[in-house]
Amino acid sequence: MAEDTPLTRGELAAELKLLRGELAAESKQLRAEIAAESKQLRDEIAAESKQLRDDLLESIRSVETNLLKAFHGWARPNEIRMRALSSSVQGFDERLALLEERVADIERRRSNGA
Repeated sequence: MAEDTPLTRGELAAELKLLRGELAAESKQLRAEIAAESKQLRDEIAAESKQLRDDLLESIRSVETNLLKAFHGWARPNEIRMRALSSSVQGFDERLALLEERVADIERRRSNGA
């Protein structure tokens, strides 16, 4: 066909059908490419999310370990002081009990002697 010759209705219909077929094929190919890219992006996002989660968990564990170590370092001397205070208080309790017993004996003697 020459460029300057007008097309007949049948030829236009055939060209239109051909163009629609090409458009449908291109559309199908683009959809397949988009689906493949979309899947790849989802996989990459999932992998990155997992890596971020793992990194975050590791950081949390590290902070927790450091806090526990620091708390233990602070608590250990206080525990030793509390044990020392406990034994001192126990000594005072024993002395107080002896003094209460002596005072009770003195009061009994006074009340019996009076």
